[in-house]
Amino acid sequence: MSAGPGGAEPLQRIDLHTHTYYSPDGVTSPRRFVETCRRKGLTCVAVTDHNTVRGALAVKEIAPFTVIVGEEIRSSEGEIIGLFLSEEVPAGCPPRRRSSGYAPSPVWCPCRTRWTGSAAASARTGSRAWRRSSISSR
Repeated sequence: MSAGPGGAEPLQRIDLHTHTYYSPDGVTSPRRFVETCRRKGLTCVAVTDHNTVRGALAVKEIAPFTVIVGEEIRSSEGEIIGLFLSEEVPAGCPPRRRSSGYAPSPVWCPCRTRWTGSAAASARTGSRAWRRSSISSR
């Protein structure tokens, strides 16, 4: 890892949108995924398989680097990248709109769970990603 500007903290090598074979478009096992990340010098990855966190949790168990548990969630408005998840976000939940875009917090899904937004954006809709909050369910 190389030093940052002015020789301060080391630069981080990060990939925030990756898939394992738990995703329909992924072919890599969690073990092979970790080996490839290490070989490429990645220091942090977000595993964002389609509509599941199983691959992310499997990678997190064996990786010697930081793993962000994520999910590429199919919503009624397109795909949304959810980061820092502890469980799966049900597919098909609609993001709540505001006049300035998509609501970052709190948002209610018909699945009876509240989600709060983080800064990741969906390429298709510009909507914010969702992170499970400690807000109680309705």
